[in-house]
Amino acid sequence: MTMTESSSSLVQQFRFEVVYRPTAAGGIDTVWTQPNSNREVRDRHMVKTADGLAGTYLVGDAGEWLACDWRPPPLLVPHTLDLQRTWAIDSACDHAEGTRQLHEHLTGTLKITGTRQATVDGRPHTVWVVHREWRMDTTEAKSSSKSYETMTADAWWAPQLREFVKETVDGVMYF
Repeated sequence: MTMTESSSSLVQQFRFEVVYRPTAAGGIDTVWTQPNSNREVRDRHMVKTADGLAGTYLVGDAGEWLACDWRPPPLLVPHTLDLQRTWAIDSACDHAEGTRQLHEHLTGTLKITGTRQATVDGRPHTVWVVHREWRMDTTEAKSSSKSYETMTADAWWAPQLREFVKETVDGVMYF
């Protein structure tokens, strides 16, 4: 099955607003919420790598999280922050969801587009805006059925805090 952006198989447009919470182990968990909904979705944990912070994502829905060991972990924030710096991600993982065996493939580009001022816990901080455009392709092993989603996000990185402080994600899911 071939999928295109103009396909009539569009299933859902979505928007998430993201809150970041430090973990006891020194990483960061994210909690995604849908505006006008009290549904909370926990999605991503970030870990330090030689290049910066990378994501070790969880796949699924609220209460049904399945670990997905991304190879290589997608770089979310490089150690060196330079305006207009651009980098690509290309990462994959395999996991089971019930009896289904799934292959996930994440590709995209990220770019530092500027700086802003933000107040966090009553204190001013300079944040770096990281713009993300990526695509997640999913293939089910048994049926070879495919789906994908495209996402665009602007995330505010506070280097003094070593965490993101704001992010809005827009996307579309295709089946």
